[in-house]
Amino acid sequence: MQLTHMLTTRASGDKQTADGDFFVDQCERVISAENEAWMAKWSAPGESRPQSHRIHETG
Repeated sequence: MQLTHMLTTRASGDKQTADGDFFVDQCERVISAENEAWMAKWSAPGESRPQSHRIHETG
């Protein structure tokens, strides 16, 4: 949700977010925070991790 908002703001011509380096830095911060949140949830007692969706090789 935050990434979509950031992209919309950038597309609207906002000077600060138009800078590529600033935009990438902000995206990395959002992704990092989201990763920390789901990792903390999975680490909580009683929480189970989703099953892996690996493609099995045959033959």
